[in-house]
Amino acid sequence: MACQAATRYNINGTDFVVPAVDTDLVNSQYAKLLDVCQATQVLEKLHKQFTEQYDTSGVDLIANKTTPSYYLRNQPTSASNATSINRFHNISTGVSGFTGDEVYRKMVSAILNGLDISSSTYNTISNDNVWVGDSKFDSSFNGIFGIKKAISMLEYRTNGIISSLNKSNPSSSSQDAISRFNQRKEIKNTLEEVSYRENEIYREKVLYILLIIVGIILVGTQLAQNYFSGVGGVGSSGGSGGAGLGGLLGFGVGSSGGLFSRFGGLGLGSSGRSHFDIGNLFKNSSYTLQQR
Repeated sequence: MACQAATRYNINGTDFVVPAVDTDLVNSQYAKLLDVCQATQVLEKLHKQFTEQYDTSGVDLIANKTTPSYYLRNQPTSASNATSINRFHNISTGVSGFTGDEVYRKMVSAILNGLDISSSTYNTISNDNVWVGDSKFDSSFNGIFGIKKAISMLEYRTNGIISSLNKSNPSSSSQDAISRFNQRKEIKNTLEEVSYRENEIYREKVLYILLIIVGIILVGTQLAQNYFSGVGGVGSSGGSGGAGLGGLLGFGVGSSGGLFSRFGGLGLGSSGRSHFDIGNLFKNSSYTLQQR
């Protein structure tokens, strides 16, 4: 169970090997490495105690009567009978052959402490499973109380490592690296804020431009309906010809004089102020040349 040089252990599916003692590791670091190795072995042992299934060879079944798996999993009936039974179920339901206080106490003792005892103290924590201060990871971890002890030790060691990291004084190079990291982080946050504000301003400008264009279109439409309704028509608006520009400036030939005829300006038709009607200039006149 003890870890030493060349001992293999597994963490999250990755295998590691304890290096030789004559490495560059100082004594305290090497001791912590051995603790990690022993902790993984304890956890593997506890996992096996609750999940392993035994065969009918007789050796495994009899030798592991003190493990929780002997009662909790379907195991062979005996060393020579491969028929599986669940002893926890049989004892709990009072199946024949599995009744009595002694049988029940042995089962509870095995599940809680990894022991095969039937005394009245079966439900107390074994001394081996009591965590006292900075205990060692060894073979004394068994049953549910062993899991509880392992968790307490892991929490104790983890808190110790975190406390030592917080109290240690970082070197000057570490402080410089931390300072540069903080500066880069501040610069990054500033650039992100500037970029966000620029995008926000651009969106507002585009929205303003769209609103202006829509406003121009609406105003132009109203003006065209109210003031320029006569532009471009042939007939009532422009007379007998020259309707486009004539309707706008008042040179429309016919009954309408255009825009300026409304104000008494240059309208030369019937609605203008002038008595000179261009519309009659080229008509066939009944007057003779002398009369003109």
